[in-house]
Amino acid sequence: MNKIKKIVMMLAAFCCFAAFAPKAFSQQVPEWVKTLKISGDLGARTEYIHDEKSLNHFDRVRERARVRLSLDAMPSSKLKVSFGIETSGTNPTSAWTDFTDFRNQPLYIAHAYAEYEVSDKLTVAGGKLKSDVPFWKPVQLVWKNDVNPYGVSANTRVNIRKNLDFFLNGGLFALTEYYDYDMSLGTPMNVIAVAQPGIEYTRGKLRTKGAFSVQQFSLVNHDTSANTWIRSNSSFTLLAPSWDVGYSNLIGSYGPMFSGEYSKNINKNVESATQAYMLQAGFGNEKIDRFKAWQVKAAYRRRELNSIPYGFGQTSAYNADPGKGWEYFAAFGLMKKLAFNATIYNMTDLDGKRPQLVSQFDVIVKF
Repeated sequence: MNKIKKIVMMLAAFCCFAAFAPKAFSQQVPEWVKTLKISGDLGARTEYIHDEKSLNHFDRVRERARVRLSLDAMPSSKLKVSFGIETSGTNPTSAWTDFTDFRNQPLYIAHAYAEYEVSDKLTVAGGKLKSDVPFWKPVQLVWKNDVNPYGVSANTRVNIRKNLDFFLNGGLFALTEYYDYDMSLGTPMNVIAVAQPGIEYTRGKLRTKGAFSVQQFSLVNHDTSANTWIRSNSSFTLLAPSWDVGYSNLIGSYGPMFSGEYSKNINKNVESATQAYMLQAGFGNEKIDRFKAWQVKAAYRRRELNSIPYGFGQTSAYNADPGKGWEYFAAFGLMKKLAFNATIYNMTDLDGKRPQLVSQFDVIVKF
């Protein structure tokens, strides 16, 4: 009889726990935890390089991988925080890492910032910013998408009239610290400042966006040793218009797309070889988000010696050195959240010599 009573009491206690515990625990969990979102991607790449650019001509095939993970949360209705990690290392221009003898690969902080909505027209952010937060870039001419700067940004958008918006983006990014030797010989802080006004127009299937940015790179006395990313120690002042035009669902679910960017270094200490540009045209689905969705694009790019600080730009395109040539891109949706991408860079130096061919074949899973 005592055993039966114990079993009944245990069952009663379990029922009480099952009935009241979820409510108790839900009250202890902060509301912002419910806003937590996890996203990221996994990628595998086969890359082939045929190089006649270097003194030692070579062919190279390598296998690479990439992992990126991002956590986003809303502690309040106007405050967003974002934290992300990724593979690779100290090189900020790529999260892809090589396969080498089954070695474990480290993970690094990719971004960590807070974003505050001051009003419905103004947002400010600070920290290690995700690349698309500070300002808009339709192609990777000056800035590569993998570069996440340290600093602050402000973004404002105002509706001018039906279907037409004006926006203004600004950012201030720190590269190095200020250091004063014996209170007399100071090393200046290297910073980058960007201001970008623009307009965006959408009407039905048509979308168009254009902007004009002023980018000041203050790099005087910047360290240019081999282990640094930016190996420029003079200032650059870039005037860079950019644009993007697309018409979705022109033929079925497919449509054309055009984008480009031009950059001119107007720094008074540089008089020649100061221009860079990239023009791109494509056709296909607007997004690769389902099975059989596809895109094809072709672009021509040219980069002169003094147009962009050394280290910036698309590093796969002629190692971000002065050069010219074509870039081809194709993407195909294998299923929802799974895609195959192929990118080819076929470039030479500015004289049309010393060719370099880079072919990249990726399988990307998004989650």
